[in-house]
Amino acid sequence: SCELFFYALFPFLVPTLGRWMRSKGSAMVTILCLWFFEVILFLGATWIVLSVIRSGHSFLGYRTYGEAKMGVLHVFPLLRLGEFLIGMCIGMAALRWGPVLKSPRNANLALGLSITAILVLTQLPGLTSRTAGIQAYPLFIGFLVLMLVALMSGRTILTSFLNSRPIVFLGEISYSLYLVHCFFYPGPHPTKVAYTLGFLGSIVSAIVLYLSVERPARSLWRKFIKQPSVSNVSPFKDLSPSREGL
Repeated sequence: SCELFFYALFPFLVPTLGRWMRSKGSAMVTILCLWFFEVILFLGATWIVLSVIRSGHSFLGYRTYGEAKMGVLHVFPLLRLGEFLIGMCIGMAALRWGPVLKSPRNANLALGLSITAILVLTQLPGLTSRTAGIQAYPLFIGFLVLMLVALMSGRTILTSFLNSRPIVFLGEISYSLYLVHCFFYPGPHPTKVAYTLGFLGSIVSAIVLYLSVERPARSLWRKFIKQPSVSNVSPFKDLSPSREGL
């Protein structure tokens, strides 16, 4: 439901964000405001759900916090809109002004910091509880943004890996994978065999769907609008000094 909601809003949100992001400074302010909005909205929704359930009432039919968390907080589109908008802002900023991080050292430091912070957050004692875990969710967004900015710079130690043919192809089939993966869900308590078969089945099905439907449809659409193909352009172009001849 979240993804469908976001895809429907995407063409309407692009012009609005474009007007807000007229400079690098305004883009940064926009991203920070969206993140702050996400934090307030998510914590407020969590507090409301907990208050209703603790009072002895059900929330939209859910009587426990665990059920409400999975049935409402994780899947209600408006509660996840902030992260989608932040991702759009980062992508639009990169297209307008290029990578934010200009040196391999800064890019790798940002990548290392984001990975370390996420690992530390997942290991904090309080985050093992359902309540604390859901309330700490907005904290992860900031470090995931930092990770995305670092990777998009094209100057990290992972750039060559991200530019490899298998990973680029995995990115090409990612939308098809998103469409088919739910049909291979192995259940709430899957065995290793069931999980492996589900994973392989979703990958193979995504490849078939991409080659037989998505790629031909994209080619047809490009001919219709007379736009050049960009399928061979990597979003993680290697911009390290060694590749620039510096």
